[in-house]
Amino acid sequence: VIAKNLKTAKIFHDFFKNKRIIKLYLAVICPPPSKNEQYIESNIEKSSFSKVRKMTTSNVKGKFAKTYMKTLVKNSKYALVLLYPITGRTHQLRVHMNYIQCSIIGDKKYKLNENSQDKENFLKLHSYIIKFPKEDFIKAPLPEHFKNFLKENKLDFDFKKIEKNYLKEFQYE
Repeated sequence: VIAKNLKTAKIFHDFFKNKRIIKLYLAVICPPPSKNEQYIESNIEKSSFSKVRKMTTSNVKGKFAKTYMKTLVKNSKYALVLLYPITGRTHQLRVHMNYIQCSIIGDKKYKLNENSQDKENFLKLHSYIIKFPKEDFIKAPLPEHFKNFLKENKLDFDFKKIEKNYLKEFQYE
């Protein structure tokens, strides 16, 4: 989100700071999660074991992070999930998927194993819907590589269901 002037930038800053923006993401993960729907909660901190900037979960330090995850469709190898980051920590969605022993396909930094790669090497994490207070939602169309991966792996889903039901399911927290 880019603001065209300082006044708008301050408004957006306030929206983000006070959790007034709903952001929904789509991700393809491997393996499918053990629970089809769950809240994932942990502290997230900078990893002291990595030379590159990488985050990790922590029981002691870090900042609290909470993500809602819902499986939309799955097969024996992959799952298409809807992710709602309730907090906004660095790499939160990627770290939380690893926390539940799943990797986002194409994630080189947080992969659990080589099965989480695909031949195109694109991260299968997509910012799908953003909703600002008192405004309609903005939907970003799926990139071709994402659509192709879903089709090749028989992960068919009617995305209109998300658009139709998201207001009932997702609230400002």
